[in-house]
Amino acid sequence: LWPHLPAAEVPITHVTNGVHTTTWMAPPMQRLLDRYLPGDWRQRIADESLWQAIDAIPAAELWAVRCELRRALVEMVRDRSVLD
Repeated sequence: LWPHLPAAEVPITHVTNGVHTTTWMAPPMQRLLDRYLPGDWRQRIADESLWQAIDAIPAAELWAVRCELRRALVEMVRDRSVLD
C-alpha cells in the first residue's frame, strides 16, 4: 500500500491471523475444558493428542455451554439494539 515509504515508516506494525485461545474462548467453555482436559491444556493448544480428550466430554455438557453462550449473545444483541 505504501511502496514509496521505507519499511520503517509504513504505518502497519504487524498483521496476524492467529487467535490467542484463552482470551478468545469464553470462560464457560474454558471451565468445561478444565474439567475434562489435562491441567496444562492452555499451554499445549497445538498438541493434537491433547484434543483427543474432547471425546470424553458428554455431548449434553457441550450443548449446555453452547446454549448458555448463545443465550448471552442474544441478550447482548437485544440490549444493544434497544440502545442504538
